[in-house]
Amino acid sequence: MSRLFAWSGLGLAVLVTGLLAAPPKREGDEKTLPAPGRIEVEETRNDAWKVTVTTDHPDGSYKVGDPVFIKVNSEKAGYLYIFNVDAEGNIKCLFPNEHQKDNAIPADKTITVPDPDNQKFWIRATTPGGKELVKALVTQEPLREVDAKEYTARTVTPVSRHKYVRLVVEAMGGDPATVPMPAVEPDPKTNPPTTGGQGSQGQVSKQKQKIEKEKSEQFKKKKKEWSTGQTEITIIKGKGKGQDNKGQDDKKGQDDKKQ
Repeated sequence: MSRLFAWSGLGLAVLVTGLLAAPPKREGDEKTLPAPGRIEVEETRNDAWKVTVTTDHPDGSYKVGDPVFIKVNSEKAGYLYIFNVDAEGNIKCLFPNEHQKDNAIPADKTITVPDPDNQKFWIRATTPGGKELVKALVTQEPLREVDAKEYTARTVTPVSRHKYVRLVVEAMGGDPATVPMPAVEPDPKTNPPTTGGQGSQGQVSKQKQKIEKEKSEQFKKKKKEWSTGQTEITIIKGKGKGQDNKGQDDKKGQDDKKQ
C-alpha cells in the first residue's frame, strides 16, 4: 500500500493517507469499483468560478521520498478547504491545518500546502502503487461543519464519509442534520464497496438532487457561492529526494498511528 506522509521537524509524524492500493474489483469484471469515500469526493463538483489545483510536479507523479506540494488558485476570494482521498476511500483534510490555520484566501493568489517557508511541516511520498485524488473546495462563507479548533489542532484531520457529505450539503444550501447516518461507517480494509462502477451514485449526488428539488431557490443561490477544483497524484517506483530518510519517516508514521 502506498502512502503520503506528512511530518514536522519537531518529531511529530502524521500518516496523511494510505495511498494508491488498487481499488477492489468485481469478480469477472476488469472494471474497478470506486473505493468507499472516493465517489463522494469525485461527485463534489461546482464551477461557479475557476479553482485550479496543481502540484509542484506538473505531471502529478512522484518517486518514493519526494516532497509533495499542492497548489491552489481561486479566481474569487473565499475560504479554502483541501481534501485528500486515497484509493481505499479514506478522506483527510489537508488544509486548514495546525501550521496553516487561516483558510481565508484572496482572489488569484496561489496557496501552497505545505507552506514551503515552514520547515516544521512537509509531505513526502512513500510506497508506489496508484493514484490519489486531491479536491479543493472554496466557499464564500466559512463552513460551520468544519470545526476550526479541531482542524487547526492537527497536521491533517481524518474525515468520515458521513462528515464529508454533511459539509458538502451545507455548501449546497441544505441542512447537514438531514444527512442519514450510516448504520456502520464502512472500514475500507475489511468492508469493500458493494456498489460502484458506471452508473453508481453516492450520497453527495443523492443529497444534491434532494436539495435542488426541495429548496430550489436556495440551491440556485448557493450554487453561485462555492466552487471546486481537483487533481490526482501518482507515486511511481524509483528513488526520489529524501529517500534516505524513508526509514525514519516510516517509523514516525508508525509511532503516530499508535497514539
